Amino acid sequence: MLELFNKFDESLSKYNKVILMTHARPDLDGFGSAVALYEYLNGDKEVIFVKPKLFTNNSLKRALDFYNKDIPYMDEEELLKSDFSDALLIILDTNSLKLVESKDLALKVKNIIVIDHHCLLNNLIEPTELDIRIKEKSSTIEIITEFLKNKNFKLDKNVLTMLLAGLEVDTNTYNLKTTEETFKIAGYLVGQGADLILKQEILKEPKDEEIRRYELLKNSYEVTDGRYICVMDDEIYGPVDMSLVAQNLLKFAGVKVAFAIGKLSDDTIGISARSMGDINVGEMMNRLGGGGHLANAACQIKGKNIQEVRESLEEVIKEE
Repeated sequence: MLELFNKFDESLSKYNKVILMTHARPDLDGFGSAVALYEYLNGDKEVIFVKPKLFTNNSLKRALDFYNKDIPYMDEEELLKSDFSDALLIILDTNSLKLVESKDLALKVKNIIVIDHHCLLNNLIEPTELDIRIKEKSSTIEIITEFLKNKNFKLDKNVLTMLLAGLEVDTNTYNLKTTEETFKIAGYLVGQGADLILKQEILKEPKDEEIRRYELLKNSYEVTDGRYICVMDDEIYGPVDMSLVAQNLLKFAGVKVAFAIGKLSDDTIGISARSMGDINVGEMMNRLGGGGHLANAACQIKGKNIQEVRESLEEVIKEE
């Protein structure tokens, strides 16, 4: 890790302009990491955030309200018209070109660093100046926090709390991809001043939405040996909604692997997959054109309806 952090510092030292981008429909892990990195870089460099087209994550919205600082956004159209030949683009929390907020920007900017904790996905972001892809880590937040700790850089309470909340979400309350180092990072954030009561406020879900997710679980069924699928209704959902349904399904006794299937758009069906870590859902999603890691994975399928995707997933489950 130290060698990677030193290389990261060397790369940062070469640029006066830095663009921060995460995946589309950002969450606490990707965007929280970007905010922490912005705090570290701001003042020494010109830093720009790629403005998300959609903010669908309620916890992220609340965290940014508590952050209460202006974020230097530029939208995709404006960025693509600008000359950033001398800028560094840092992409956080994904390594797939098809999942980033702006694919065109990732193709335009020559100098790119990827910081991510997922297994390698399809359509990789290439070429890159540096890859900090550490699939053993629980989250991108764990990587960024470890870097800032190494630099002895102090964050304020609201950013520390945002990071702690994101760490908790990405590990499903320390049940997935959690190691001794993950707990050390959580302890470090608390020790530096993360507010546990504020964290609870950030992570609260609207009552109606939580009830709706549990209503959807009535549509779940067992395919084979603890492998459960929940088919969502005909509404359009965000990836976060589907991931929360899969995580909630995994809480029930007898459920070893949970899949949620739903519409991401009129022409795209999504699958969110969760396991306790003993069954590789990343490999299963990879067979359907997606990816992820051992306990947390997803895929997006165009040109098929929910029934067709469900049948394809059932085949993968039965062959596993």
